[in-house]
Amino acid sequence: MKNTDHLYFQFNWKSCQKYILCQSIEHDYLKQAILEYSELLKLEQSQQEHRFRYYYKKDESDWVIIKCPDEISFYVFHNLLGWIAAVPNCQSQWPKQAIGVVVSEEMGYSYYCHLDRRNPYQDSLIGTFDDGKTFQISLPDAFQENGNIMLFDVVNSQTKLWLFLKDRQIERTDLEVLPTKWEWGVRVNFPV
Repeated sequence: MKNTDHLYFQFNWKSCQKYILCQSIEHDYLKQAILEYSELLKLEQSQQEHRFRYYYKKDESDWVIIKCPDEISFYVFHNLLGWIAAVPNCQSQWPKQAIGVVVSEEMGYSYYCHLDRRNPYQDSLIGTFDDGKTFQISLPDAFQENGNIMLFDVVNSQTKLWLFLKDRQIERTDLEVLPTKWEWGVRVNFPV
């Protein structure tokens, strides 16, 4: 695809629910990855404490669902996903899959994304919106308030969000777990 075949897309990020889903990941690796990433961001100004909550789906699918704070920025969310998926020098502990899920009340704006392993620098995510439109996010450039999603002309109707998750044994209700079911959490400081 030529570099001219895309459009930049922005939407109301703050109104979305944000999740990171990890399959076959060690609890200690996950917690350490989040803490290390927050340490990397300590150079940023205007830090605010955020709490990440976790839920282990207790079945053979071996998923951990992470509910991200509502206030997390577009940049921090997507870069944290990339960090968890591929912490430098920890390849043996990487999750089998790490998927970012963003649920929006705006029609068609929910999406999933994951690290583009074809990119040798591992600094971009690829994903699909609810309506099947595909996109890419450049992690170094994701600092814009409502994001830097680049839409492509390709429609991927086979992998709409809820079908994609269902194929991985995750139901919409798994993301809507009652707060009492969240098992543990970690508090970290991220820029606002």
